Amino acid sequence: MNLQILVRGSVITGATGLLMAANVVQAASGVLSVTPSSLTVATGATVTVDFREDSASTPVNAVQLNLTYPADKLDVVSVDGSGSAFGIKAQETRGNGSIVVARGSLKAVSGSQEVTRVTLRGKSSGNAAVMLASGSALVSSDNNANVLSTAVGSTVVSMSVTTAGSGASKAAEDSTTQPVVKAAPAQIAPKATLTPGDVPSSSVAPTPHQGRDLPMTGAVAAGGGIGLGSIGFAGVMWYRRRKLK
Repeated sequence: MNLQILVRGSVITGATGLLMAANVVQAASGVLSVTPSSLTVATGATVTVDFREDSASTPVNAVQLNLTYPADKLDVVSVDGSGSAFGIKAQETRGNGSIVVARGSLKAVSGSQEVTRVTLRGKSSGNAAVMLASGSALVSSDNNANVLSTAVGSTVVSMSVTTAGSGASKAAEDSTTQPVVKAAPAQIAPKATLTPGDVPSSSVAPTPHQGRDLPMTGAVAAGGGIGLGSIGFAGVMWYRRRKLK
């Protein structure tokens, strides 16, 4: 079925995707912009670019984008017009190095407006250019003139496709923090435990005092060394009484 949409004199044919405008001479005031227009993508990775038109103060109601791309370097994952200011989809095709988008609007728009969003996937390494092909147009709602000033054959997206794991991807891998090896905690030797048998007994004999020995505490009698704490209180008092006699 050959679907035709008439938008204030501009005819969009769904069968061919061609937007046919009247052959009216008018100064071109509309431009096509793409964000991002220059980028790097790894093979297997995807990126979405936003296609917009800007007709300044000129009201427009139809747009057609014919794009080419290197099919050996890129794959087209999707074409999304859900956010387009041109709500009527006449044609939307992709594949084999070509993208065709034809859309219209019942209400004229002006200024910067979204046309479509295209998601691309890196296929093989190398440089890839998405270019504007012949037949692209931005149609004035006043007189059906094509006001698109962006030149046919111009590169609208410049891409560098890198091998996964190299370039930016490799840099990201190199910046990964290396694992930290923690030192084992120092081993603390257990404290030695002394038993009574490990302590040698004192060989010091009690000191005689005027032919008599001092009364000793039980510690000395058991063979322990004599010291200040080894003389009992009773022995000290006996010694003092002995001196007074």
